[in-house]
Amino acid sequence: MALSLYTKTCAKNTAGNYNKVFLANPGDITALTLTTGEISALTVASPLFQAVHAEIDSVNFKIEGTGGQNYFTKQTLTMKFAKKTAALMTFLNNLTTAVACGVIAVRVDGNGVAWLSGYDASGTDKIARPYNMIKANFDSGTKPSDAEGNFYTIELSRESEWDETPFDSTLSAALLGGTATAWVDYS
Repeated sequence: MALSLYTKTCAKNTAGNYNKVFLANPGDITALTLTTGEISALTVASPLFQAVHAEIDSVNFKIEGTGGQNYFTKQTLTMKFAKKTAALMTFLNNLTTAVACGVIAVRVDGNGVAWLSGYDASGTDKIARPYNMIKANFDSGTKPSDAEGNFYTIELSRESEWDETPFDSTLSAALLGGTATAWVDYS
């Protein structure tokens, strides 16, 4: 197998992610177009991707890859939510039900690029490896000054041989600008 050329682009790099994550079921994507490795068109059946508002600076995406004769990654998407409420509990209950059949996610990194994970856009079976595991942790804290008290941490994970797929600059800008209403429910 031939190696491919990689040329680094000199540009500012900003770590982290925006606090909004967009979740859907893998089968909801009815058409996806890749142009030079980026998603340039997306069609989603109803229900659309649902906007989830996590705490600022609490969304984290992590990939840990292992390989030899085969290569796979464990991908983990973590979100934190302050103040336990009935609405948050409903969201968590719905998410735990959805994970049984799989969930896909779109996150936006600190550089303004949107990324689709849980859907193997380059793979043979595109919906074979969605996020299918969830871990939830709540810590009330012990006193009012506990900065991390009364937080719910939700972690979605999956194993896959395919990395997440970037959206092109047009779709990334539409997602951030709130105009991707053909495939995102922002309300």
